[in-house]
Amino acid sequence: MKKFIIGVLVCVNLALVATLVFHAGGQPAWGQVRRGQASYIINAGQADRNGQILYVIDTNRRMMGIFRLDTTHPTWAWQKLPPRDLARDFPIQGR
Repeated sequence: MKKFIIGVLVCVNLALVATLVFHAGGQPAWGQVRRGQASYIINAGQADRNGQILYVIDTNRRMMGIFRLDTTHPTWAWQKLPPRDLARDFPIQGR
């Protein structure tokens, strides 16, 4: 019985490894593929114990919008925080 269980576990592991090998070489994910349009970077994170935060960066205008999800509010309200001007916050030398 013990050898049977070990044999089944070995077969399951071999099947999982084979699945990983055959599906690991897929195409990379693309967030935005249209050329000439606005480019955005979106990043989500934990603001504190009671909320999540979402950063939306417009790389063409060099602006960052910040949205906070307040999970203590009964309806989980989104709060829009003031936008940040990244060109002013991070000046590029020589321009």
